[in-house]
Amino acid sequence: MPPLQGDPLTKVTLNLYTNDVATLKRMVGDRYTTKIREIVQTYCRTAQAHQKARERLHLKWPTRSTS
Repeated sequence: MPPLQGDPLTKVTLNLYTNDVATLKRMVGDRYTTKIREIVQTYCRTAQAHQKARERLHLKWPTRSTS
């Protein structure tokens, strides 16, 4: 999913596992940092959507067993 036009970027330092970086470079080449940004953005959007759904359904997370 491409970023929205005009979404600001913030530079961060991120420690990743060497094997993961090598895999990303092999899969997407020099654009691996863009891929990381897309992965994080997808995760954040999904987490926000799930949070809104839980709030709409009045669910608390994590749910606890009553047994």
